[in-house]
Amino acid sequence: MVAQPGLLIHVAHRGFPLSLVGGGGGALALWVDVPPPYVIPVVLMVALRVTVRRVRPRRTTA
Repeated sequence: MVAQPGLLIHVAHRGFPLSLVGGGGGALALWVDVPPPYVIPVVLMVALRVTVRRVRPRRTTA
């Protein structure tokens, strides 16, 4: 995802302890027998809130 004019990307921490979320992601990788690179995006989606919005530029009135 690349920032463009008119695109607002906001990333915020959800407030979960990162050690707990990371441990849960590691346990998920071992439990499901999936390589860790596939689990990392899932863990990040749990730990972070990503909001993408399109904004229109304001028109100036002359």
